[in-house]
Amino acid sequence: MSGKQRFIFTKNITLGPRKYVRLYQRVASDGHVTTGWFMIRWKPVWQQVGHLMDKLSITNAEARKLVDVRSTSTCEMCGATEFLGIDHNHQTGQVRGVLCNGCNIVVAALEGDRAQTAQSYLEKYQ
Repeated sequence: MSGKQRFIFTKNITLGPRKYVRLYQRVASDGHVTTGWFMIRWKPVWQQVGHLMDKLSITNAEARKLVDVRSTSTCEMCGATEFLGIDHNHQTGQVRGVLCNGCNIVVAALEGDRAQTAQSYLEKYQ
């Protein structure tokens, strides 16, 4: 699919505590509609804090602040409000900001010298 897409979430089906399936429709700018589903399991705050403390080597207070920021933020690249995560430098562990999953994948793919290589590749075919 090319161009902008928009997601129309249609229904959540609860499977148990903190676990549900989300049915959705994805509409491309050309009008093509795709329907699908994915499973979501929410982690309690204490589990999120513990995960961030381990992954980023930060204190409990810093991890709690990141969880709060993530729950009230939007993606710093595209403005999305769902599926947000904490972006960090994998070499230094330094927190950079809040990104949605899609933007975080793009940033991770372009870290290091890959950004210049990708730019050269794109310029080659313009």
